[in-house]
Amino acid sequence: MLDTVSLDGQSYVLRELQPTDDAVKLEQWNGKLGRLRKVIETMAGIAARGYLLSSGQQGSAIAGDLIAFAQSIDWHQTVLTYAHDYAIQVEADYQTFRHAKL
Repeated sequence: MLDTVSLDGQSYVLRELQPTDDAVKLEQWNGKLGRLRKVIETMAGIAARGYLLSSGQQGSAIAGDLIAFAQSIDWHQTVLTYAHDYAIQVEADYQTFRHAKL
């Protein structure tokens, strides 16, 4: 499925990704972190919009509650600690896999 999109005065062709090719090719960014940041911000915005559009459905939180949660900083340290600990676990799992006799 194709569609046209205008963004910042430029036109683009938007192609819907199939589950098998749902990926961003990081090698195309050539160290240009600003471009990668823009892609990540856009993807995060799309995901957030989807969550807001589905808010209040089937018992989920309403939009106002989601917005209030996002604006709060109470949960930031918990998430950062979890992400740090999980990264350590993933590295340990990788090392175990790497050294396994298959």
